[in-house]
Amino acid sequence: MNKHLLKQTIIYLNEFSLDDDHDLVSQTVREIKRQDPSMSEGDVIKVIHLLQKIHALEWLDTTLDMFPSTVIFSKANPNSDVEALAAYEIALRSNLDLNEDPMKSFLKLTTFYDENENIRKELCTMAKQIENEIDQDIVSETLNIIYTESIIKRKSNLEYRNQNRKMINFDNQDFILERLPQRGIPVSREATKDLQSFFKDTQMHEFDHACPICHIKVPQLLIASHIKPFRDCAHIYETATHDNGLLLCRNHDFLFDQGYISFNDDGTIIISKALIEKDPHLEHFNFDTRLDPIYMTKNRRKFLKYHRENILKR
Repeated sequence: MNKHLLKQTIIYLNEFSLDDDHDLVSQTVREIKRQDPSMSEGDVIKVIHLLQKIHALEWLDTTLDMFPSTVIFSKANPNSDVEALAAYEIALRSNLDLNEDPMKSFLKLTTFYDENENIRKELCTMAKQIENEIDQDIVSETLNIIYTESIIKRKSNLEYRNQNRKMINFDNQDFILERLPQRGIPVSREATKDLQSFFKDTQMHEFDHACPICHIKVPQLLIASHIKPFRDCAHIYETATHDNGLLLCRNHDFLFDQGYISFNDDGTIIISKALIEKDPHLEHFNFDTRLDPIYMTKNRRKFLKYHRENILKR
């Protein structure tokens, strides 16, 4: 298997899945052949079949859903620990035997194994952490942290603000600060563009490409909305974790961002009196009664507490 082709296929499938054009495979084949005419449609189809077999992606009606660990694998530096651990998380989520093809073949594309086909010792600790987190979230916190670290390390001489603000109390706070000791967030939002792109990927995956309030599915109308606003975040990881987000349509994103609506810990919607005063005909806003409890993770509840206390209009 050509690892470069594998990664490029993932990147283009994911990119085109965020558009309204549903011809994802043909678009991907055209783009890859444009870059490398030696590649054929059959080569790309084989890659897609492998990704389906190891459950690294799935089809939703006419579009495609890419798992966050798959996206990280495609964007990680070649032969890096991030790449190896992303492949391992894909393997864990696939429920296939790690020692049998196609999973072993996939893992051997990375540095996960040494020359004797043993797991590299320096990856063992983080691999164990991922194993413990795999049933709790759409992407393990460990993988998300080291991916965030890898992106920030590419930037140099960043200026930070909000260093004295209080972080959300993550269970993995010690590991976060070990890998990402810098408090605050970069002054330039451009410096976090790659992280914000991945942040939207995770929201699209978690919320099945639809606003959880009105259920609209038009990609161009969906916003990856931060619960604790980006401007208020006390640490780069707060801006990157999917738990600090909701995938909302443009209308509901505005209402949430401006504090006209929020959510209780059980997912029930809170409608500000300020909104009722502006327009008492709430049926115009197409509100569902509550968020599905599956979205109310421990960390998301912490971020929503911040939103209720600091953003919601009283």
